[in-house]
Amino acid sequence: MTVRQDMSAAPAAFRVRWRGELEQLDGMVLTAAANPAAEDTDDLLCLFHDLGCEADAAGDPGVAGRAREVENLLLDEGLSAGVDRILDATEWILHRLTEASATGPAAAPPGRAGVVDLRALEPETLGDFLGEADEHLSDAEASLMALERAPDATESLHAAFRSFHTLKGTAGFAGLEPVQELAHAAEHHLDRARRGEIVLAGDDLDLALAAADALRRLVAGVSEGLRGDGLLRVPPEVPALAARLAPPAAAGGLVMLAKGRERRCDAVAPASAPEPPPAPPPVATARAAQREAVRVSADRLDLLVDTIGELVITEAMIRRHSDLRGLPVEQQRNLERLGKLSRELQRIGLDVRMVPVRPVFQKMTRLVRDLARKSGRDVELRTGGEETELDRSVVDLLTDPLIHLLRNAVDHGIESDPAVRVAAGKPARAVIDLRAYHEGGSIVLEVADDGRGLDRDAILDKAVRRGLLPAGAQPADHEIHDLIFLPGFSTAAQITEVSGRGVGLDVVRRNLEELRGGMEIVSEPGRGCRFRFRLPLTLAVIDGLSLRTGAETYIVPTLAVRRIVMPGPDDVVRPFDAGELLRLDGELIPLLRLRDCFGVAGAPEPSRPVVLVVEGDGCRIGLVADELLGQQQVVIKGFDGPAGGAPGIAGGTILSDGSVALILDASGLVRAARARCERARAAPAEA
Repeated sequence: MTVRQDMSAAPAAFRVRWRGELEQLDGMVLTAAANPAAEDTDDLLCLFHDLGCEADAAGDPGVAGRAREVENLLLDEGLSAGVDRILDATEWILHRLTEASATGPAAAPPGRAGVVDLRALEPETLGDFLGEADEHLSDAEASLMALERAPDATESLHAAFRSFHTLKGTAGFAGLEPVQELAHAAEHHLDRARRGEIVLAGDDLDLALAAADALRRLVAGVSEGLRGDGLLRVPPEVPALAARLAPPAAAGGLVMLAKGRERRCDAVAPASAPEPPPAPPPVATARAAQREAVRVSADRLDLLVDTIGELVITEAMIRRHSDLRGLPVEQQRNLERLGKLSRELQRIGLDVRMVPVRPVFQKMTRLVRDLARKSGRDVELRTGGEETELDRSVVDLLTDPLIHLLRNAVDHGIESDPAVRVAAGKPARAVIDLRAYHEGGSIVLEVADDGRGLDRDAILDKAVRRGLLPAGAQPADHEIHDLIFLPGFSTAAQITEVSGRGVGLDVVRRNLEELRGGMEIVSEPGRGCRFRFRLPLTLAVIDGLSLRTGAETYIVPTLAVRRIVMPGPDDVVRPFDAGELLRLDGELIPLLRLRDCFGVAGAPEPSRPVVLVVEGDGCRIGLVADELLGQQQVVIKGFDGPAGGAPGIAGGTILSDGSVALILDASGLVRAARARCERARAAPAEA
């Protein structure tokens, strides 16, 4: 017969001390296993030996037996051979100590409120915590969202549990006790689901997601405190949330699912000669191999990429100003090798800046869920291409545009009544697709819904009432689409918690301009709307077309170029109220002469200049230059002075001959062309 020990009799000091010790042990074991050293094994031997002795004194032979198993394992097989079993034993012991804390009279409510002095903690450890915390919370949130779609997905439950568990350990190691305790309470909530006491759905799932939100706010508070007065202020609602998450007193055995296999600890036998200590649990799957990684600050990474860019420019200048034919063969080979290594180094430098869009997409999954519940709509977000990689700086600027597009899709695009959808031949549950993929050397992101589509008549009516268009106007589709991006423009009948204030889509446009991207909208009444925007892979280097005007060289991003033409005299018309227009495929496109726009002096313009038709802000214009020099990849340099804010200029670059060329911004030039046309229209009226 097995006897269940009364853990509540164990001294509270023993439980508190060893929970704190063991919660920080995972990182120590993994670090020591990656770089084995005799002193590390000795430290672990001493730790588990002391644990065994104190467990005996506290009247817990089960914990004592497991501690001695680890001690014997370290003596017989060494640290490297027993990592998995050590970590499993540690997890088992932690559950036993935690169960005792929950049933014992000395257990304190988790989630401490108040203020934490971050200045007393180790800055480097806090930096490591911040670097990992967001990833763990994103993984936890993604797993919880997967559970909402499939409540029986055991692996998602385990993954969410592991994320909270790891966050608890890293927070404890960093000395962030409020974060540690809230993560510990969330871990217990998920453990109840693992034991079958609750099902993570409805209110219980909301509670787990609320824990993730609160932890994210605490993590943000740590970051803000480090940048500010050095204090972490814990919101008063954190202890209350932790108390809701904490499990009730355990009435039965503890079920632990380790590595995908279930084992039930209904009883723990004392360690004696009739009966051996409990055997270590079987490991169903080996732990994932630990990848060695080095965390580097973003500033240092940017400096590295900038320096590599300077190296590439210098190499091109040396090559341009060297007469390779007059050099010895060996020097020619060395220059060729230098060029190859420079290009390879540039590629590597850009690769290290690339990150997948998965974290952003995971945030959007949670966002759509919450928005759908607030608005009373049944909406599913489907994602694709989560492994698609983008420059870190591009990914950082994606969040706001996607948030606003998804908010509008849920509140404006999706029908509020499922019966209306069914009557239209669509499923009752609405679907929003969020995809990312490579196309033509750039990244394409799509946000598409199967809702009502854009209401052209409502948009047009609103524009007329606001004086943006004259009564009776019949603008083209792209002009209608352009209106919804104006600040304060909204067709919502009433202001809601989700949208209806006429803000948001102007943020989408502003961020896309900053990313030097373009967007197109396809809307089908009653069937849905698709926003498709194209982005460069990186903001550090672009592919561009170089133009000459007078003695100046300009670079136009290839992504913005739609056509290259050399019009004849009959292709350009000059109506008195619209400036110069180019006839192209039955459409009149405004022309903008770079010579006039930037005040270029020098030789007269050729009789047949080249025109680059570019797109920005949903409109097309023609840039008139003297000559098209060719295509090249350039390293972008920003301007800190007045030129940095000049309309139509995105930056500059140093060419291989050492001269500076301006990189043009298509959206800024489109606005300049519009302003020119408006001035031309206003001139006759003023006269």
